[in-house]
Amino acid sequence: MEANGLLLNFRSGNKGFIFLLDSMIALFITTLILVTAVFFLSRSEESPIEDMQASRFANDIFAVLDYRGILRKFDINEIRNELNNLVPDGYRIEYKIECENRVFDSRAGSGIVEEATFGGERIFIDKDYNNCIVRYWIWTR
Repeated sequence: MEANGLLLNFRSGNKGFIFLLDSMIALFITTLILVTAVFFLSRSEESPIEDMQASRFANDIFAVLDYRGILRKFDINEIRNELNNLVPDGYRIEYKIECENRVFDSRAGSGIVEEATFGGERIFIDKDYNNCIVRYWIWTR
């Protein structure tokens, strides 16, 4: 009889331990889900899709300028007019063109590129067959 009493006592003690273990696992899973949700919500504020879109805009814009031969002419006013037509509202773009014998910087020492979200570069050949490179920066206004 006494052995039966100890055995029943031991089994009822296991029920409490199993319940504690079950609740600890549930608490761990809940905490893991909350931490993961907070991590992804904080990353969503960085908006990588918008940044990637801005980078692609800039790359496409200078590809169009190169394809149309506007970069090749190195006519600063024509480049500026085309950029005004091509750059979407809400974005600002600055650029620097470097060729072997001339350089043009649209920033003109303003130092505003520190705000730039993305930048890139494109290599092209000017009308005198010199290798040139255009570096550009784009960001939202």
